This record gives sequence, C-alpha cells and structure tokens, in this order.
Amino acid sequence: MAALTVQRGDGQFSTKNVLFLFDDIIGADPGQIPAGSTILSATFTVTTTSAADADSGALDLHRMQMAWDPADGNLAYWMAPWNAQPWIQADDSEAAATATATVTPAALGTAYAMDVTADVQAWIDGTPNYGWVLLADPGTPADDFAFLHSAEALSLGVRPLLTVELVPEPGLASLALSALAAALARRRGRS
Repeated sequence: MAALTVQRGDGQFSTKNVLFLFDDIIGADPGQIPAGSTILSATFTVTTTSAADADSGALDLHRMQMAWDPADGNLAYWMAPWNAQPWIQADDSEAAATATATVTPAALGTAYAMDVTADVQAWIDGTPNYGWVLLADPGTPADDFAFLHSAEALSLGVRPLLTVELVPEPGLASLALSALAAALARRRGRS
C-alpha cells in the first residue's frame, strides 16, 4: 500500500482512520532510544500525496491506549464488528481523548511535522507504546479527506518519520565520559 486516507464519516462518507506504530524503539541496540533518556524533542512527520481540495480539514493525532497488530488489515484500518461502535474513539480507552497534535494538510506533496515529544517521553518513562491514530477533526467536513504516504512508499523521503533528539540517561553519559577519560589517560601515559 502506498497511500493512506483519513476521512470523517457522516453516513454518506465512511470514516477512515490511520494508525502508525514505531515499535521496538526503546532499547540498547543501535537505532534505539536508550531507556531512561530525556527526550529534548520528538517530531512525527507525514507527507501528503493528494487531497480532496485545497483545505483537507484538520487531522488530530492521538496516542493509542490499546494494542493493535499492524499485520491485521482489519485492525490496522480499525474495521469494527457489525455490533460495535465503529472506528477508533478518542475516549481515553482506545485512544487518548486529548490530541497530541493537530495538522491541517493544505498542499500536495508537502511534509507536515507534529510535536510528539511528550508521547515519546511517556514511552521512555514506562507508558506502553501503542503508536498513534490520525483522526479527522470533528469539525472537518465529511467530504474532505487527505491522502498520506505510507511506510511502504517507494521513496524513503516521503514515508512517515519519527525524529528524536535526546540526552541518554545520566548513568550512560557518565559511563561514556569515564571511558573517554580513561582512554585519554592511557594515551597520555604512553607519550
């Protein structure tokens, strides 16, 4: 899949939500955020492919509160059973009631960045990382929608991106400085 759609439903138009998950981002391996780090900034960026009109309406990014499996197509698009409340609810049960960020895509092929620093810090501090859901703002007209590039887009530069600036936990920084000081001391001793 190369494009994702976000749209608010009203009976005539179906609701479409998009889920994003950057799993396994905390750990000691290269490319992971060390546990105990302080997040200075974290930005989540999505890029539009096209939109219904020049103003696709506001999109709200909410932190997910429950696990879901990206491999399950029904859950990834949050298709509800016939007898259940459809789609993801921003109700502090399925997703956080308060949006982490809001963005209003208005131009095609444009990257839109959202500040997600508090969410990433919460994950570092022990809150489970279930990713985010992008919901059409309740005030968005139902016939407005946005198409976004997915993680499968051919061009790496348009895929959803999480950028994090951090300070490792103090123990790790002290350990690194101690190792550097020891290496310099050994080097000085050899001169």
